[in-house]
Amino acid sequence: IGFCRGIFLADRNRCCGGSENVDFLRESCIRPALGDNSAVDWITWGEYIGMDSQVGQDGGALVSLVIYVVASMFFTGVASFLVCEYAPAARGSGIPEVKAAVSGYDLPQSFSSTCL
Repeated sequence: IGFCRGIFLADRNRCCGGSENVDFLRESCIRPALGDNSAVDWITWGEYIGMDSQVGQDGGALVSLVIYVVASMFFTGVASFLVCEYAPAARGSGIPEVKAAVSGYDLPQSFSSTCL
């Protein structure tokens, strides 16, 4: 778990140039023998914080996991707050609303600009 230095919001496969260029054991990109020493590189969170050198690879993986879980919880909380505060009609999956609209029922709140 980490980020791509050089390409904003790219996943590991895109950062390394395809899944054949990913070393899954070392969690890094495989560099070609000739040419292309670009500034694009996959950096794990443990390596970025400096934990890989202090506690080893397993400690860096634990730091990466903690950062991932905390970030996921934060963004989930923000999303749920926005839905509860600004668009309560957007709660749920939306499948019953779409079925009702297809059947001919008028649901103006479900398809308003704030809900969509």
